[in-house]
Amino acid sequence: MLPHFEDEQVRIGEENRYRITDRGDGTVDIVFTGQVERPGTPINKATLNPMVDKINELESRTEGLEEATLQQVHDLQVNFIDLSIEFETLKGATLNGVTANIFVETFQTLNDIEMIHGSFDVTNEKVYLP
Repeated sequence: MLPHFEDEQVRIGEENRYRITDRGDGTVDIVFTGQVERPGTPINKATLNPMVDKINELESRTEGLEEATLQQVHDLQVNFIDLSIEFETLKGATLNGVTANIFVETFQTLNDIEMIHGSFDVTNEKVYLP
């Protein structure tokens, strides 16, 4: 686990203490002269790269999860529709007294089905009969 960042803590009243030295070439040196009571976490390669590595690792582990989740949601929706169709068919058959030879097939996939005539459109999940 990565450590938390710490802010630098400077003695109260010394937050804006700087010494400005003219270098004589049109530039100046600015040096903080206040007293640092607790140094903060440095922002550098050693501090930031472990975070980048962890983010990249998590990103690589989650690749494809969104697509897989969407597929699972789609499958659940289709299964719910299948169940609803079967329930309504059986309910209607029971109410009308026709309970023999009830058969429900939604053709969600062609698993366990042998197509003799017609075709199955995988993209649109439809069966086309001649």
